[in-house]
Amino acid sequence: MATFTRGGKKATIRKVGYATVSKTFETKTEARQWALQTEAAMDNGSWTDVNALRPMVYGQMITRYLAEVHPISPINSGKLATMRRMAQEFDRLSVLELTPAFIVNYANNLTNHQTGLPLSGHTVGHHISWMGQVWDYAKTLWGHPYSNLGDNPATTAKGVLSTLGVVHDSDERDRRLEPGEYEALINAEANHWQMRLAIDISLTSCLRLGEVARLHWEDVVWNERLVKIRRPENLHRIKKTKRMKSKSRDIPLLPKFEVVLRAAYEERDRKNDALFEMTAKSLSNRFQRLTKKLGIKDLRFHDLRHEAISRLFEEDLAIPEVARVSGHKDWGELRRYVQLRPSHIVDKL
Repeated sequence: MATFTRGGKKATIRKVGYATVSKTFETKTEARQWALQTEAAMDNGSWTDVNALRPMVYGQMITRYLAEVHPISPINSGKLATMRRMAQEFDRLSVLELTPAFIVNYANNLTNHQTGLPLSGHTVGHHISWMGQVWDYAKTLWGHPYSNLGDNPATTAKGVLSTLGVVHDSDERDRRLEPGEYEALINAEANHWQMRLAIDISLTSCLRLGEVARLHWEDVVWNERLVKIRRPENLHRIKKTKRMKSKSRDIPLLPKFEVVLRAAYEERDRKNDALFEMTAKSLSNRFQRLTKKLGIKDLRFHDLRHEAISRLFEEDLAIPEVARVSGHKDWGELRRYVQLRPSHIVDKL
């Protein structure tokens, strides 16, 4: 309940769960109005104690968030690196300065980067969402004074940025191999068996690059004509999260996939049970350098998975059959990977 001093012109509010706040006005009426509004805001949870928020630094909030969340629910390396960079970038930014206007300006700078390649709207959208996750986590779990945080500025800013077209969902790619590109890639890597093998496996199995790089010979069950696909190693650390549901899966050893594996099995030195010595990241980087060297435009390694899935549909496999190979849970996810050539449809009719 509010008390009034200095002739009723100074209002002081002491309420359980909140720091004591006070303010002096020109008139008693103004003091009472402020006291009534402030107490009502405290009762309905909308009160923000600016004085309590002033010393809070957003960069420190990010650091604490990572320290608490990452050991329990491991954050992927790309997101982790970005959030650590943001923690350094915002190491002097008060949460009072983290307004929707500030975030909109920050996002605009990322998409118009002057010191390097600008980030895509899809990537920037992820960055803004991660900023918002820290805010919500702190407000929900850290108690006073973080419970005084107001509406999430990242949520408001992302709505504005979406309207302006600065952030957006990822574009659906329709890139497929053009005639001669596969041959150019393989010929250029005549002396690098790991790159050739990774390309051939991706085109005949529909596997993601990470899944390709994690393959071991013991995962290939020749007599049952299947391949066991391993989960990322760090998933065993995750408990009671959605990712815990991501089980290892078995896929059919398709005929062309089997030809590729048998050839590799016969030709390679199998002292190491892993098919690849290179990591997924190393393979991806080498592929990008290779396409640049060959002058092949806008081709990513992941596009090979698109190519493989589209080929299965062109061979008249049904949706459930293709999904069994690709690992997609529903048609909505799988549809984004299908780029049937118009000429194939015409030929069928």
